[in-house]
Amino acid sequence: MRVFRWICALLAACLACSAAVLAYDGSVGAGGIKQQNSPTLLVMVPTLDLGQFFPNSNAEKVIIDRLVQDGFAVTTGEITHLFDGALRGDKTAIAALQEEYDADLLVIGSASSTMLADTMGLLSYQGTVDLKVINPVLEQIVINHQVHGVGVDIVASIASDKATTTAGEEMADFLLKTLPERYSSRHALILLEVINIDFPYLQFIAERLQEMGGIRDVAIVEFSWDAGRLEILTELTAFQLAGEITYELPLELLNAEEGRLFMQAAGSY
Repeated sequence: MRVFRWICALLAACLACSAAVLAYDGSVGAGGIKQQNSPTLLVMVPTLDLGQFFPNSNAEKVIIDRLVQDGFAVTTGEITHLFDGALRGDKTAIAALQEEYDADLLVIGSASSTMLADTMGLLSYQGTVDLKVINPVLEQIVINHQVHGVGVDIVASIASDKATTTAGEEMADFLLKTLPERYSSRHALILLEVINIDFPYLQFIAERLQEMGGIRDVAIVEFSWDAGRLEILTELTAFQLAGEITYELPLELLNAEEGRLFMQAAGSY
């Protein structure tokens, strides 16, 4: 009888494992409950030492673990020329990373450490994490932040690891405060591009948008010659927003896609 019960328990465990394997979607965040409508993050924070990048830093592990625990969908990737290019702001590399990993935001940077002091064999290191959050749709750096941490040990490598781990914790705290504020489950960030417009007219459009229902925030992010870009934080979808704008404002819709609207000014204000 005991053998029969043991076999039944073993079968149940195997079935549970099989179900877990089938449910796993390949991303780091598959084990947590993804925040509704929160962005999928590509996190890559390698160790930077003597001008070279080395994968799987302590800081990266800490940041990924904390983001996953908070319900974000997280993936990571290989350190290639695309990572280096994206870090330098190369738009082609940014687009390629976004397409390869299907990420809404690129959370990329580096972790490094330097020795501060040697006090009778007790080594103090300072860890630094430099991080950029890039929105590939907007082709912009939306967050650029640096934090530090300290590690102490009699072994240099351990002190260094402690320092970068502490810095990773600091960066994770910052991201968990900043990301939900800007990319909450209730709001989406939509880019509005307008042509045939001067800057005063663009300011007028921004002010009117700020007064419309369902819009939390509006910011002019770029203006060049006769074209401007605005970021709009809103509860509406891009297509709902397009309908509201063309009804309320003297703008004509040229094209609409998820997260992006293209319009031109029609008439004067």
